[in-house]
Amino acid sequence: MGGHSPALWLHGADTAPGAFDSAEDFARNDVIATVQSDPGAFGPIPIWNDAGDEDPFGISDVAFDEALESGGADLTAHTWPGGHERSYWDPHWGAYLHFYSHALKQCETG
Repeated sequence: MGGHSPALWLHGADTAPGAFDSAEDFARNDVIATVQSDPGAFGPIPIWNDAGDEDPFGISDVAFDEALESGGADLTAHTWPGGHERSYWDPHWGAYLHFYSHALKQCETG
């Protein structure tokens, strides 16, 4: 599973208009709260999460990473220079593909 500068929110009231249908929809799909209440929610699958140090979602990404780490998740996390835009993602495609190629190999042998 991978998040590349994911748009995560700590509170439903902070979300972009239309991102969720309602407060209940946010609560059902709040991945940060899910992992905080069950740090092993994603099981043994490898997880990648990265964000730029100027990304407006950075605080949420850190909360997500910390919750995953507390549960011993197979997490690879990075904070690199940049924001939440193409100029941030483009230099990292090689790292993303490297992660996915190794994660998929585990599926073959696991």
